[in-house]
Amino acid sequence: MIERDALPPDQRRFHDAVKAIRRNPISGPFIVTMNSSPDLAVRFAHLGHYFHARGRADESIVSIRVRTFIALIGSRALDGPYEWAAWVNWALEAGVPQDTVDAIRERRPPPNLTAEDVLVTDFCTQLISGNHRVSDATFKAALDRFGVQGLVELVVTLGYFAMIAMPLNAFEIEMSPEQKAKRKPFAPLMVDGEPGTEPKFGRRDLPPITGAAAAKARVPLLAGPEDLAPENQHFLDRVVRTRGWISGIFLEVAPVGDDSRPAL
Repeated sequence: MIERDALPPDQRRFHDAVKAIRRNPISGPFIVTMNSSPDLAVRFAHLGHYFHARGRADESIVSIRVRTFIALIGSRALDGPYEWAAWVNWALEAGVPQDTVDAIRERRPPPNLTAEDVLVTDFCTQLISGNHRVSDATFKAALDRFGVQGLVELVVTLGYFAMIAMPLNAFEIEMSPEQKAKRKPFAPLMVDGEPGTEPKFGRRDLPPITGAAAAKARVPLLAGPEDLAPENQHFLDRVVRTRGWISGIFLEVAPVGDDSRPAL
């Protein structure tokens, strides 16, 4: 863990900001980012708060059960024992059955999945394996179930866990015994083999880029400010001020912070 006094005086404000957002000591991926790029650590923390508010009002419209279920899928897929340890009890508290948790941990097909669990599993599995694309049938089913904003947030939830897993895995950050002692007992996520030793990690050529990647957008994109409700205009203004323009994923992402949006 990073102690505030160990940082240069001009960087301690970032420590204070992360601790205020997370209401916990600086640990996990924040050890890496706070040590080297404290401003980035604050941005990590803001995004993390969106996906798990730790007792405060949730910001994401995707249910906490779905988010924690995705955390388990992402942790297993990316062999992230720290991330698993951080989220497994939250998943159980949110209603993910113990036998489902055990099956994911052991790389077995989970039993007794709900229809929503099956849909989320199919969507996430397709996105993180093979050619990292989702079939039309799976996409339509997810869009019908979650709506545009819910599906965007579901996808970015999975991306958030991947973003967290990378510094944890690259810098071999482990959860301390003190941190584990504060949690209910859980079966840890086991990772096989030595880092970077699997044959599939040998030198490979990048796959050719084809026109298949330039498919038609699956959800309506923003054409101009008038496409947003008046109460959401300020989100567009903030993105434009930050980036200078709107393009790519920002044309699809639904505004955050709208208290009038329906819960799933």
